[in-house]
Amino acid sequence: MALSKKIKKEDETSNFSVENLILKGGTSGGETSEINNQSQKIKRMQLRLPVHKIAEIDNLVNKRPGNLPRHTWIMEAIEEKIQKDSQKINVTVTSY
Repeated sequence: MALSKKIKKEDETSNFSVENLILKGGTSGGETSEINNQSQKIKRMQLRLPVHKIAEIDNLVNKRPGNLPRHTWIMEAIEEKIQKDSQKINVTVTSY
């Protein structure tokens, strides 16, 4: 029967630095995200879409040059809608 060397315990100073690192903690990736060099809070939400709408979006995404993620396309669409509705509200308010 072969014998192996007894495993030595690491000294307490090396465990202490690892323990400090663990206790230091951090933030999860979902809590904050850095966009355009500005720290903005990100809140996750669930979006339910009919399968045919997802297929339409994917078709439009695939027609654009480059490798555009579906998420980016949806964010652009949301931003366009916000801009469009904001202009309608401003026109209505200023016309009174």
